[in-house]
Amino acid sequence: MSRTAALCWFAATSVLACGHKPPVNQPKGLSLSPGLYQGAGQPLKPINDGDTLQIESAPQGGWVLFVGVQVTGFSPGLQHAQLIGRLVDPDTGASQADESHTIVLTPVPGDPSTLQPELRSISQVSNLVLCPNYKTRDVVGPEWSLELEMNELDVSAPQSGSVTRLVALGCPTQDPRAQQVCECQCAANFMPGKCP
Repeated sequence: MSRTAALCWFAATSVLACGHKPPVNQPKGLSLSPGLYQGAGQPLKPINDGDTLQIESAPQGGWVLFVGVQVTGFSPGLQHAQLIGRLVDPDTGASQADESHTIVLTPVPGDPSTLQPELRSISQVSNLVLCPNYKTRDVVGPEWSLELEMNELDVSAPQSGSVTRLVALGCPTQDPRAQQVCECQCAANFMPGKCP
């Protein structure tokens, strides 16, 4: 066996095709950490698998989940991104709610290596409208797959990233009347006149 053939054979057995060059500077993708929106100017509350997230009354009526992300590994100069939120039945893959919009990103205070939405407004986080619930699965109680995706905008080589958490949802408990309305409107198969 010639020296060249021997080298090619060795390279092949090392899972490297002879003459093939490994990719250089491939985008690694964004790293996302999901968080629950807690109010204007307040930090996002980290979301972990198994958490129960409180839904909130929406300004336009009904009940909504406000969630955002913190992101690392982003492209230099990134200021805007598309944020996509979905709530999915983990057993069937059916979507309960989804929405997408453009957000403004700003450095996390004290950590310029991490960006997050401008937290002065709910318009800068994902607004997943959940109730009244006209679908066939209760919103409150079962486990859900919360999926968040971000796509960079206005940069030369846009990157994307996504993150998923398995969570449950709960109604606010501070006001018994609001809790009652929330639980009724978030039960499956809502119809007008169903709730007191």
